Amino acid sequence: MKNATITFSERNGYIISKSVLIREKLTPELITSICNDLELLKKKYGLFYYNLEQYMWCKTFNKRFNEFGNPTKGYKSVSIEYIEDTNNQWYEKMDYIEKIIDFAQKADKDIYVWLTEQLNSDFRNLHFAYRIVAGQIIEISSIEEDEENDQLTSSTQIPLKDVKGQLKNIMSFLFLLH
Repeated sequence: MKNATITFSERNGYIISKSVLIREKLTPELITSICNDLELLKKKYGLFYYNLEQYMWCKTFNKRFNEFGNPTKGYKSVSIEYIEDTNNQWYEKMDYIEKIIDFAQKADKDIYVWLTEQLNSDFRNLHFAYRIVAGQIIEISSIEEDEENDQLTSSTQIPLKDVKGQLKNIMSFLFLLH
């Protein structure tokens, strides 16, 4: 990470540097952000979420279909409970998230893209060493994180030739005023 973006508290060791990526564990903040994304998914795509929960209930947990419930009378909350359950290991939760991503990828491309972007944004903001790429959760390095940030920054900058053209137009306009 570039020195210009490191805060006082990071430079002086009061907090963990953002260049240190969290790996091989899910922090409470990551768990909360993943659950928030699932709650947003439910709010935004209710029927899809119902089908996802039903699929996970039947196929992942091998539970009976008729015990799941229905959208009007209520149904089992499976995914958020699984992610929040402290008895489940961090890597088991990551496997579970991959199953959610796989379901979304097969069921609805737009929802898959939306959910992947939500999760990756949270992973990036919370300095998690993993990203969802092509439907799989992969580990990234601090260098890849810096390159990713550089690409985001450079994509929002105006190309130099455009700036020169704009300056030329401004100068021509100012010349006309005299």
